[in-house]
Amino acid sequence: MLFKDKKISVAFWSIVAAVFLTSIKLIVGVATNSLGILAEALHSALDFVAAVITFFAVYISNKPPDKDHHFGHGKIENFSALIETGILLITCGWIILEALERFNHPVNVEINIFSFLVIIVAIIVDYERSKALLKVAKETNSQALEADALHFSTDILSSIVVLLGLVFVAINFPIADVIAGLIVAIIIIWISVQLGKKTIRSLLDHEPKNERILITNFLQKEFSDLELKRLRLRESGPQIQGDLIIAVPNSYSIIESHIVANNIEHKIKQIIDNIDILIYVTPKNESELSQDTYNQYYTILKSTTVPGIQLMEIHDIIIYKFTEKIFADLHILLESKLLLKRAHEVTETYEKLVKSKLPEIESIHIHIEPFEDQQRKFGKSDDYEVRAIFHKICNRYIIIKKIKDFSVISNKNQIIIQSTIIMDSKIDLNTAHRITELVESDLLKEIPNIQRITIHTEPEL
Repeated sequence: MLFKDKKISVAFWSIVAAVFLTSIKLIVGVATNSLGILAEALHSALDFVAAVITFFAVYISNKPPDKDHHFGHGKIENFSALIETGILLITCGWIILEALERFNHPVNVEINIFSFLVIIVAIIVDYERSKALLKVAKETNSQALEADALHFSTDILSSIVVLLGLVFVAINFPIADVIAGLIVAIIIIWISVQLGKKTIRSLLDHEPKNERILITNFLQKEFSDLELKRLRLRESGPQIQGDLIIAVPNSYSIIESHIVANNIEHKIKQIIDNIDILIYVTPKNESELSQDTYNQYYTILKSTTVPGIQLMEIHDIIIYKFTEKIFADLHILLESKLLLKRAHEVTETYEKLVKSKLPEIESIHIHIEPFEDQQRKFGKSDDYEVRAIFHKICNRYIIIKKIKDFSVISNKNQIIIQSTIIMDSKIDLNTAHRITELVESDLLKEIPNIQRITIHTEPEL
C-alpha cells in the first residue's frame, strides 16, 4: 500500500482515477463533438479537483489537536465537502448553458465505437472508486470521503444517461445528446443540494440525532437512577464531539461520582466509537419537587372546597420540600363579616380535606384574608403602619426567620420599600425566590400604591 492510512490511500487513488477518466473523456468528446461526453469530461475534471481537495482535507484532519486547534482538525473535512458541492454546481451551470446554446445552434455529433467504449470504461472505474470510497467513509465516518464517493456515484448515473443519449444519436435523433447533458446536470444539482445541506448542518454544529437517541436510550436503560441534565453533540469531520451533565444522588461520594462518570464515558465510546465526550457530574437537587408532582398538588390545593362555605379565593400557593417533608403555604380569602372562630373552623376543615387527598403533606400554613371591595392608599405619614404590615406578612411564612433591616421611602403617595430578610439556610434558591414573590404580592394587596419593592435574602447563620 502506497500510504499506511487507508483514508489517505483511497483518496490518492481517487485522484489517479479522476485524471484517467478526464483524459479519455476529453479526447473522445473533442473528437466526436458530443456535448454529453464533453459534459462528462468536465464532470470528471472537477472530480479531479474535488479528489485533490479531499486528499489534503483527509491528510490534515488526521493531525492530532495542537495548541491552536484544541478540538483537532476534523472541520476541514466538512469544509472541503462544501467546496466540492460548489464545484459540482459550477459544473451544472456550464452544462446547462452549453445545452441551451446547442438547442439554438445545433452541432453535428460524430458517433463511433470509442464514444461508447469510453463511457463503458468510465462506468466501471466510477463504480469501483465509489464503492471503495464509500466503504472507507463508513468505516471512518469521513464526510470528505463520502462527498468524493458521491462525485463518482453521480458519474455512474450521468454516464448511463450519456450512453442512452449516444444510442439515440446513432439512430438519427441528435437532440438526445443535448437532452442527455441536461439530465446529467439535473442529477448533479439534486445530489449536490443533498450533500450541501448535510455539510452546512455539520459546519453549523447541527446535532447528530441518531447519536443523541443512542446515548439517551443507553442512560435510561443502564443508569435510570441518574438524571440527565444536559447533552450537547456536534460533528467535527469524522468525529462526534460532545459534553454530558448528569446528576447523581447526594449520597454519592466524589470517588463514586468519578467512577460513574468514567463508566458512562467508556460505555458510550463502545456504542459510538468515533465520539469524544466529556462527562460532568453534579448532585441532584433532591429538595425540589418534580413539575408533575407540583402541578398535581397545586391543582388539589386550589380546587378543594369546604361544604356550606363559599371560599372567595385560594391564592398565593407555594409548595416546597424541606428536610424530606412536604409543606404548603397559601392564602384563603373569606367573607369579611365571618366570625374569626368560624373562619378558623373553615381552614381546619379545608386542611383535613386536602390531607385526605394528599396524606404526604406534612402541614399546610394558611393565611386568612378578609374579602374587601375597597383598599386604602398609604402616604408618608403611614410609614410606621407600612412597617407593621410588612412584619405581619413575613410572620406568615415559617421559613422567614428574621427581618434584618427595613426602610420606607415615601414621596407624593408613592412608596419604595427596601428590606433584607433572613431565611432558613437549608432551603433552595427556588423556594427562597417564591417566598419573596409571595411577600411582595401580599404587600401590594394591602398597599396598592407601592412603586417598588426590593427584598434581599440571606441565609440564617
